Amino acid sequence: AATEDKYLVWTLGAMEVRQEKRLDLQVVPQTKGSILFPAFVTLTGCSTAKLEVREPKLELKLAATPQAVVGDPATVTVTVSNPGDAMTEKVKLRALLTEGLEHARGKVVDYDLDNLAPHESRTVLILCAGRTPGTQKCDVVASADPKLSAQDAVSIDVVSPKLDVFVAGPGLRYLDRHAVFLFRVTNSGTAVAHHVTLTDHVPAGFKVIGAAGAQNDFVARTVSWFMGDLQPSQSRE
Repeated sequence: AATEDKYLVWTLGAMEVRQEKRLDLQVVPQTKGSILFPAFVTLTGCSTAKLEVREPKLELKLAATPQAVVGDPATVTVTVSNPGDAMTEKVKLRALLTEGLEHARGKVVDYDLDNLAPHESRTVLILCAGRTPGTQKCDVVASADPKLSAQDAVSIDVVSPKLDVFVAGPGLRYLDRHAVFLFRVTNSGTAVAHHVTLTDHVPAGFKVIGAAGAQNDFVARTVSWFMGDLQPSQSRE
């Protein structure tokens, strides 16, 4: 024990539920009669406040077909999610399109998704069309409360077929002499040209003697070749 004034004081520290501690006091009486041993115990009270801390989050992921032909759909898939454990509120998306992508609502497209519950995801489809050949881009920015933001981008290679026709033949022929003309069709674009057909309109004063692999329409005075598909940079003669 420690002595404080006329008291003996024992500091017992923390005591668990139903725990006991025993103190033995040995004294030597110095007078006759009844002797009282008053004792008291004190403790410090405490209280604990519990605060649950949660965190809303915002994530964004874009996906698109890597290549699209001019005039065909080029759809961008936007997935926005809340991987946190609290509500993400007032989620908004803004999509920015380059000049080579076309959308019915213009180059800036806004979406309001309201709230996202914890671990909830939503998907938005941005329906575009390729307008200009080249690498086009779609940037999407997401914002939400409280002060959350996310951003992602995706690129689409917009391609287009382009046909060039080259004709070679003699500049001069005498009457009733044969003249051979060469036609060369080339796909100088960046996409496959499907179902290519070359048609030559035979001018008056000429008669077709032969055309390999062609269909000759004597009434319409046309000669047509069906070439099928032409890959980029591919030529047929």
